[in-house]
Amino acid sequence: MTDIAEKLKEEVLRLPTQERAELAYCLIRSLDEDEADIQSTWEVELERRWQEMANGKAVGEPVENVFAELRKKYP
Repeated sequence: MTDIAEKLKEEVLRLPTQERAELAYCLIRSLDEDEADIQSTWEVELERRWQEMANGKAVGEPVENVFAELRKKYP
């Protein structure tokens, strides 16, 4: 943890319970926003991959083959 983060943590722990709870809520919500961005990015990527498969640009491989290769590689 950086020096600034350590100092902030010390200061925050001195706050009354209600204020710490509100701050914790805001911090957790900020993490959720990052997750939402990640989720939307993955949805775009999944749609792109689906379209490649649907248009014949990408060819899938049976899951049995994939797992067999992984078992060989990582016994």
